[in-house]
Amino acid sequence: METLLVQLPARPLAASPARSLGIERAVVARARNRKLDRVALLKLRSAARARLSKRVLQRIYERAFVLDEDASVTRDSLLGKAVPYIINQRGPLLAHLSVPGIPIHNTDTDIDIAVVYQ
Repeated sequence: METLLVQLPARPLAASPARSLGIERAVVARARNRKLDRVALLKLRSAARARLSKRVLQRIYERAFVLDEDASVTRDSLLGKAVPYIINQRGPLLAHLSVPGIPIHNTDTDIDIAVVYQ
């Protein structure tokens, strides 16, 4: 078993479930106050989720770059293989944020992401 010696920030990667529910309630309340129809509500919700996802990805990559530079993480370890992989996936994941409606896991989506990313 591998021992991780790297000290990572204590800040969580994602919002807590309670915070996520609070954000969802705020989005619904804003939609009601503005008297938005369902399509506009979905667009507002999608924008809020994209902003939150962007923050999560930023935190993931902050940690990945710290781990990538850490000498105690060997390239032959599972973590040493995972870090370069996640760094290499940065482009497609960020492309997904710019087009949040596309799913991540299928061949057609991979082609769509490649088109958006290029």
